[in-house]
Amino acid sequence: MPRAPLSKSELAEAYPEEEFAPKLLTHVALSRILGESIIRRNYTIPDSINNALHFTDSGREVIDALVRKEKVDVKEARLVAYLTLVHITPLVDFDEVDTRQLVSTIGSEIKQRKILYPYIYGRDLYDRAAERFADERDYLRHEDTIALLEDAPVGVFHIANFLVGPYGLIETEFERHVSPRTSIPLQHCPDPTCARVHPVQLSTSSEARIVRARSAINKVLENIGQDPSDWNGYLVDKVERRDEDYNDRSMQGVPFLIGDALSDGEMQHFFTYVLKNSSGSLLSTCATLGQKGAPDAISEQLSRAEMHQLLLTEDDKSLAGYLDGAIEQGVIEIPDGEVRILRVNRRHRSTAWNLRPQLSKLGFRSTTGDLYLANLRLSALVRELYDQNSESDTVALKWLLRDSEELLGDDGNVEMAIDSLVRREDPATVLRRFIFARPENLERAGRFLATELRAHDDESTTISRALWKLGFRLPAPVGPSSDYWNTHNEFGQAARSTPVTSVRVSSSLRAAAAHQAVALENYLYQAMVFSWWALLHDHYGAGQQFVFRPSAAESFARSSIAAAASRESYEGLDASAKLTLAPLIGSFGLLARELESREGRAKEYKRPAASLPRFAGHTSMQAFPFVHTTPYLDLDPAAQQSVKAVLRDVTARLNGSQIAMVRNQMLHATPVPPQPGVILDALDDVGRAIKKMEATGLTPQLFSLADVRKRSWGRSIAEFRGDSGDVIEIHSPSHYEWLPMPSGAEQVIVRGATFGNGAESLRFRRGHDSAYEDYWASYPRRREPSMSVGFDRSDTLASTVDGDRNIASRAD
Repeated sequence: MPRAPLSKSELAEAYPEEEFAPKLLTHVALSRILGESIIRRNYTIPDSINNALHFTDSGREVIDALVRKEKVDVKEARLVAYLTLVHITPLVDFDEVDTRQLVSTIGSEIKQRKILYPYIYGRDLYDRAAERFADERDYLRHEDTIALLEDAPVGVFHIANFLVGPYGLIETEFERHVSPRTSIPLQHCPDPTCARVHPVQLSTSSEARIVRARSAINKVLENIGQDPSDWNGYLVDKVERRDEDYNDRSMQGVPFLIGDALSDGEMQHFFTYVLKNSSGSLLSTCATLGQKGAPDAISEQLSRAEMHQLLLTEDDKSLAGYLDGAIEQGVIEIPDGEVRILRVNRRHRSTAWNLRPQLSKLGFRSTTGDLYLANLRLSALVRELYDQNSESDTVALKWLLRDSEELLGDDGNVEMAIDSLVRREDPATVLRRFIFARPENLERAGRFLATELRAHDDESTTISRALWKLGFRLPAPVGPSSDYWNTHNEFGQAARSTPVTSVRVSSSLRAAAAHQAVALENYLYQAMVFSWWALLHDHYGAGQQFVFRPSAAESFARSSIAAAASRESYEGLDASAKLTLAPLIGSFGLLARELESREGRAKEYKRPAASLPRFAGHTSMQAFPFVHTTPYLDLDPAAQQSVKAVLRDVTARLNGSQIAMVRNQMLHATPVPPQPGVILDALDDVGRAIKKMEATGLTPQLFSLADVRKRSWGRSIAEFRGDSGDVIEIHSPSHYEWLPMPSGAEQVIVRGATFGNGAESLRFRRGHDSAYEDYWASYPRRREPSMSVGFDRSDTLASTVDGDRNIASRAD
């Protein structure tokens, strides 16, 4: 006779939450760890697991029915009843289960690789899958799953206080919720316009006896009662952790960031740093697990997954602090402007705020894809600096707002005044006003931001760190354009201050000339590298699409210049060494000739039809312009002619200027130094040439998002501002939004390289020369298209449901 399920309140009365719920949650975690593992066909249940289990009368009834009616072996029946845990009433006697023995045995099974978990962080499993499976897959058959995981690193997961990894099962004093899973991010599809890392379902074998038992138990449970009791409702307050779910500064993304944002070398350096700075806690953990010795020696013998699991024995807040310290002390080197994000795990979000972890030279942070949270945090920070219940604090706060009487209003409403100030003032201005108002404010701000703000640091550094932690964008670094124009103007000013009749070169003028000469060569070199790369490199077909990474661009430009010079038998350009002024100038004329040469050989650069994106030619709503592997060939005809004209004009203007003569006379002994008028004329010619290159976008000028204007009917205009104050607008909707060009807040834009009748320009994400970029080079690795026609019924696809919020009453 089927039994009626119990409601949440009936369960609470029968099983007092304070006594029963913690025990149930412990075994929910352990059953999840077992249930979400991958096992082989011949897997057998250890006696030590079987002996550790004890059941209620209901559980024994289910086990008996499994054995008698469904012909399930006793050991499998007992384990599958444990994996189910509860139905109408508990199946497991949680007071009698030998939890210590169960944890120990599960840990041993993990270490011996009898049960398997995928290591979902970094490149290892992603690359293994790309090498083993050329075509895209929605799932992997059992044989393929085992082949993928057989000698791969053991997966690292952390559910409740049980930490899974190469060292088996480690119990921590705190909880995390990074649950084991078998549907994992593993591949990029064939479409180069798609940035998503697609999930692939791993398979355990249906021929394993425990898997067959999991199917059989459903029949038994249906005979007892079609629906289970409301165990989810019973546990909801315990499981949801509502304070953490709405924590706008949660650090839940730290485990994923450590896995995705550090290269192998950086992981080792960071692990050593934590060993040395964790007050002995990590060293003690290592010693317990048999890893003893000096920190450097320990780190050298551990794998990435082993270090990852051991690091996660430290809580998220501590790890975030260690990341900040390691970056500040140069253990992890992050260049200006680089923001490290999740790659394989890019879809990870945490809390109701959908927070994403990031890393920069200013440390760790959790943020959203929008600035609204940063502004909310800024308001909250200002409030945190002053105790609203303290009369002296309230007086001090109103004093700071004294020049904003219109914000305070007649009733002196401080809360509204703070919000209004944040809405209208620059965030840096707001921070500067309040953080440095008194010594205790700096300390309070540091606690709010979970970072150290020091009084002896440069004020601008403190403000930048606070802005980063709040979620605001990094300030754009000074580009080559600003560097050059500073020296250009200084040289011009020094020349104007020199008497026309002077017969000797002053030290200040000579110094200004030297600075300008170095800056000009550096500027022209970067412009040369960028222009050759931007116009000739196949950005669509590249491993990292539309990413300007200086080292990669330099390598491409040098090889392209050498090939072009060789075809012309041109001896004046040596691309094997740092180029001096004359050959640098010549490189722009050579590029103009190379572009014209490729126009005449356009068929040679036609993109293969198989390399076109799926949408190309199948919709008029989105266009694909890059039908050649040389992007210059796909520019508007007018843009092509304009680019060539600028390159020729720059070459002629720089060659026609007397800047080389001025430089030589200024930097070497000469009886007749150049007169100020000659210097100024030469600088004027150089300035005109450089302004032409900048106006066309042939120099790597960074544009930052300055404003977004939303309009009715779903239209918008994004306004980007460059170093020199130039503004470029990008309109949406557009026929080119499916192109994999950047959509972020910072872009390198070649404004003169237009296509689509001027609708769009070549745009690039700014890359960096760093260990992180090296680690993720040749990523993504795209699969070949595939047709799925069903799956092998000998495989069992594990559940893809996240178990953190639900108690499964069925075994499937």
